[in-house]
Order: sequence, then structure tokens, then C-alpha cells
Amino acid sequence: MVIPRETVEDDIANSLEESVGQRPDAVECPGDLSARQGESIRCVLHAGPDRLGVAATVTSASVQGGQLDYHLDVKVDEKPTG
Repeated sequence: MVIPRETVEDDIANSLEESVGQRPDAVECPGDLSARQGESIRCVLHAGPDRLGVAATVTSASVQGGQLDYHLDVKVDEKPTG
């Protein structure tokens, strides 16, 4: 199973909004994320003029009643990219 790119982007934005109180302007990921524990993807978040790398890692994933249930660990780079 995979987590669609758009869902990963939204999950990252939601996670950051919860943890820092502000939603990024945008999050861009290069594709879908395999829904297996330990799988990760590198994305870019946009916050005003800044672009920061962000990694999302699947910490758990299971199928419950035909629905994918998963959790992501989100870590933002400390320094802006390029």
C-alpha cells in the first residue's frame, strides 16, 4: 500500500501546524510514500521566502477494516535549502 503524495503533503502541513502553531504555505513531495514502517521521503516546505527540507518517516502502518492506518514522524531541517 502507498500513501498518496497529496496526503503526505497535507499530513506534514497538519503535523507542523500542531507542533509549531503555524501551517506552512506549501509542502511539496516528489511522489507517493510506501506505507511500510521505516520508509521515508524527503520533501520541501515553503514558509514565506524560506524553503526548508523536511523528512517524513512511517513509524507505524497497518490496515484496519480495509483502511490504512499509519503515523508519520516529521523532521524539518534546521537550515533553509539553496
